Amino acid sequence: MQKKSPAKKTVKRTTKRPTMAEVPAPEMHECQCAASCGCGCHGGKFKKFIVLLIVFALGFAVAKITCCRGHRMPKMEPNFENGCLVIDSIKCPKMQQELVFADTDMNGCITRMEFDSVKKAMHKRMREHRREREERDDD
Repeated sequence: MQKKSPAKKTVKRTTKRPTMAEVPAPEMHECQCAASCGCGCHGGKFKKFIVLLIVFALGFAVAKITCCRGHRMPKMEPNFENGCLVIDSIKCPKMQQELVFADTDMNGCITRMEFDSVKKAMHKRMREHRREREERDDD
């Protein structure tokens, strides 16, 4: 048997590794985190949410104005012929029921003054009903 000679193994020389001073540091923010940390400290997601919210609100406002011409409901324009109200021109069934009792002078003709008084009385009752409902909901 032959003895092996004790020879050193040669290692291939590698390239020099860059030190920490040579590696460019990632972009740091006020909280000392990197740009891709996702903590939200620099407001990336929050800014996008705010912009999206503003765009949605503006779009909703434009749609509301163009759709309904600035009114919540289309205006009801009653027709009067010879000073008397044409009941078929009123589309609201509750208003038609109220108009049966609107002829105060019993001449068979509902004048504009009688119509306006019934309309104001209906609005007053609706406001009172709304107030009562809000008071019940608050309790």
